[in-house]
Amino acid sequence: MSYVGQPFAHDIFVSYSHGSDAAGDATLQGWSLAFVGQLERELRADRAFRDTLSLFVDAQGRAGQRLDRMAPLTDQLDSHVGAAALLLVLLTPDYQASGWCRDERDWCARSAARHGR
Repeated sequence: MSYVGQPFAHDIFVSYSHGSDAAGDATLQGWSLAFVGQLERELRADRAFRDTLSLFVDAQGRAGQRLDRMAPLTDQLDSHVGAAALLLVLLTPDYQASGWCRDERDWCARSAARHGR
């Protein structure tokens, strides 16, 4: 359920780069998830959002938001982006260089056009 309501399952889809280094360590993921966690705490402090706010973050694996390792990742992310009312971009140089992040922006734009927003 989302605060915004139908047709959206998520109020916010968080798009960010993991910022992997040469060894494959996700150098930006910890910072990004900490930012999102604090943002969510702040938003949920408002009674209007407390029980209905839905943020989608790929790494958190919340109920209804887990990514299926056996299904194509592209299809899953496209579906979740399309089910969100708002795309929140955590803009970094790694984000701007990421093909995955570009795809998330493109999926959001297509979804917005379908929903007339």
